[in-house]
Formats: sequence, C-alpha cells, structure tokens
Amino acid sequence: MFRGMIRPLLVASESMTPTLWGPSATIRCSGCGIDLRFVVRSDKPPRHVTCFQCGTRQRIEALHVDRGDRVVIDTAAYWFQNPKRFDWIAFTDDDGSLSVKRLLGLPGESIELAHGDLFASGKPIRRSLTQALATSIPVDDDRFRKQDVSRWRCDDDSWIKIEDGFRCETPKSDADSPLVYHHVQVYQNNRPERVMDDYPGNQQVSRQMVPVDDLIVQMECSAVPDSELTISLWVRDRVLSVTILRSAEGWTTVNASETKPKTWRTHSRSDDHLTVAHIDGQLWLAINGQSHVVDPVVSDTKPPVDAKQPIAITCRSGEHPVTIGNLRVERDLHWWHPDAIDRWSAATTLPERGYFVVGDNVPVSIDSRTEPLPISRDQIIGRVLPYR
Repeated sequence: MFRGMIRPLLVASESMTPTLWGPSATIRCSGCGIDLRFVVRSDKPPRHVTCFQCGTRQRIEALHVDRGDRVVIDTAAYWFQNPKRFDWIAFTDDDGSLSVKRLLGLPGESIELAHGDLFASGKPIRRSLTQALATSIPVDDDRFRKQDVSRWRCDDDSWIKIEDGFRCETPKSDADSPLVYHHVQVYQNNRPERVMDDYPGNQQVSRQMVPVDDLIVQMECSAVPDSELTISLWVRDRVLSVTILRSAEGWTTVNASETKPKTWRTHSRSDDHLTVAHIDGQLWLAINGQSHVVDPVVSDTKPPVDAKQPIAITCRSGEHPVTIGNLRVERDLHWWHPDAIDRWSAATTLPERGYFVVGDNVPVSIDSRTEPLPISRDQIIGRVLPYR
C-alpha cells in the first residue's frame, strides 16, 4: 500500500547548506582544533581552507569527500493538506531537474525581505527559538581558543579567564564590568568588524558579505542563589538587555515593565544551559531547553556594547563566584535579495497555487528571489525529511 510514497534522495547541491549538505568534506583546524565542514565542488576542490574561528589558513593535502546528506521525500505529505511555511519541499524545475528548498511564502501573500527578516503581506513572520537554532550558523566557539586567545574580554578583573570559560567574583554591592564579545573579521587579519552573513562552508565563494543583527549566545552557567546575570545584545542601533536572578528554586527574570516575570525551576541542576537570542524582532531566553519570549530593557546606547562588540554579560554574585563556560555565538539565517540587500519586495502577490521558496545557503541559492515566477503547486513532489 505504501510502496512508492517514500523516495530516498542524496543531496547533490550546496543551496541548502548548512542545513542540508551536498558534496562536502570535513577537516580539523590545525590552529584551534575545531572541525570545519565545507562544500566541495566537483569541478575544482579547494586547495586551502580558512578557519572561521581562528583564521588559520591551511593547505589541503588529502580530501575525503562525503557525497552528500541522505534525505527522503514523503510524496504523500500533501495529499490531504497544503504545504506549510518553513517546510523543506522537493519540486521539479522547468528543465525537469529536482530541487530542494525551504518554503517561505504561501498563495495570496505579498513577500518582503527586510533587514534579514521575512514579511508576508506586511506582517512579520516569526519563528520559535527551536526553529532558529535548527538553522543557526556558527560565529564563535570559545571552547576552541587558538593559543588561549578568547574574543571575550573584560576591562578589569571582574571576570577571570579560566580553562573552559570565565569566573565572576564581583559582589552585588560593587561596580561591575561586563564580559564583552569582540567580533573580528578572520579573513582580514582579525580586523574588528560587525558580524556578517559568513557561511564557513562556502570556502570557494568570493562575495561582499552583509551585516547581520540576529545573534544567539549560548553558555553553561554555574551559580548559587542570589546571583544575578544581565545579558545584553546590540540590535540595529539599540541595546536589548535581560536580567535574571538565581534563587533556590531556579531563575526569574527581573523585568523593567509591568509584565509578569518568567520563572524557570532548575533546582535539580548544578549547571544550567542558558540561551539568549534575538530572532525575528523578538528576544528569547531559554534555560535548560525551556524557552520564552521576554520583555527586554531597551536603551539607545550602553557602552561598551556596539555593532562590533554586540554582546555583553554582567554578573553580580552572592557569596560564591559565578562560572560560565562553553560560550558559543551563532547567527540566524539572514534573508536578502541580491539587488536590494536592506529591503526587497516581490513585484506581485503570489498566485492561488504559487509558492515562494529560498535555499538556506542564501548567497548561493537560485530560487524565488531571482526567478521570474514562483513555483506552482503542480511542481511540488512532496515534503523532504531527514533520513534517520
């Protein structure tokens, strides 16, 4: 009965990288030890690879090429329902070839891409933190320091660098200095720069990169009751901050507004996994996998946080120090059009059976942003699922 409903597929294109990989290879950076996965084009494999983490450029002597990720096409997925936004879909191009893209626009909608975000008929389309993390792209991983050099710094001894993170021993009554993330452009001799839409896997692509604002910071935190953390993100000339207070039961937001504080009960854990992210115009806070949209404190300026130093962590500890480790910075997917980077609107509304699709490898993918017509419902073969 179900024969033929599931079709296996080997991804052969780079247009969905890094969510779905076509032919690629992985090497370990000789400078910091991080694993680097990158696209391999059959006509001309790369001879050198530059590490996004530390900037080490190393020559490739031998290369084992992975043919691509394996997925399956559920051809019955849309028999009784329409495709949904953000689905991976497989469809046939005009020349009969098979493509896989992410579905962003639905029939009857007017699509706009503005500052990296998606708008449909004038309304912002917002994803959950879980959805954003599934497509996030690495920016910095403090677990991999080249010669013990970290991009995270503090102007005084409020934060002490340790082997796998930082320790704060600042009493709540003392003035505090933040631990600040300093971004650098590793492809230009570690020059201080804004976070850009770099795709570490696109080692063979030369292009002008685009600044991005939606960042994600993750960390492991060990804190005792009465400790306080403030995490600040720079977003489009504003600083968004959220403060959380540790109690015996868990963590609670300290809100400037009159909204009810959010609470996370974590008394059974000694270390907590914290995630703060700005995604699609919303500030998310997750603790041990439980996520909420939070109301940030918004300020026009809050030195030293700025475009090139976009994240700061301030700590006020109780009787015992607060330790944070495994600091990782990632960025969200940043959708843009080659002809209008900041803001672009589709010329027409999507027709009754028309869909707007984009590849996750935004600077490389050929899709509905540049093709004259959207894909038709008749072209869609099914929903693409990861092979388990």
